[in-house]
Amino acid sequence: MTNVVNGRISSEVLATELHNLEGLEHAPDVVEALERVVTSARRLFAVDGAGLLWLDGAGDVRYLTASDERGRILELVQEELGVGPCVDTLVRDSEVESTDLQGDPRWPEVGERVAPHGIHAVLGIPIRIGGAAVAALNVFADAVHDWDESETEALRSLASVIEMVLAGGLLARRHEQVIEQLQYALDHRVVIERAIGLLMGRHDVDPVDAFNRIRGVARRERRTAAEVADELLNGRLRL
Repeated sequence: MTNVVNGRISSEVLATELHNLEGLEHAPDVVEALERVVTSARRLFAVDGAGLLWLDGAGDVRYLTASDERGRILELVQEELGVGPCVDTLVRDSEVESTDLQGDPRWPEVGERVAPHGIHAVLGIPIRIGGAAVAALNVFADAVHDWDESETEALRSLASVIEMVLAGGLLARRHEQVIEQLQYALDHRVVIERAIGLLMGRHDVDPVDAFNRIRGVARRERRTAAEVADELLNGRLRL
């Protein structure tokens, strides 16, 4: 890694690169600003790609942007399957890492689907607005890799830039589709989280499984996850 010294991210290089990203919260196009941040991950950490998965206005996990085509594929595979390190990062609101997706028992389908594209190690960092995860920043490597604390800490710094871009758009009440959908997701996040908790207790499942049960009904019936969650909480629907 070009910006790594003795196995650790160079703090000097990181500070310089992050300084170059200042002011993006005022950029005229939110998605373009996010793409610039994600693309910078390759230069900052010499990883092989990066991407963003987020909760859209329907409360569904969706691909948002990526540094390149392989980053887009990684996110789209997880969007389709509803599982993967990036989905776990977002739904569980926690940092998630995989030394090698090939053979990782947690997400065998994801590993199988991305294997032809040479994607191996993945690290996910939650993007939080108002204390809740609304997206996941993910970087990947072409080889098996043990992520160290300096890399995780550096990714947190990059995640904070993304949070500023999104928060800036929300505060300015900008009428871009991404910001409007994000505001809707934030307004209904508590309802979805409560419904996830209900299903976890009722069926003894993990949060990702519970989320995908809600997501599955919403997709089949072309409704939002928030609408399905509300019916669950009010006893009008049982899964």
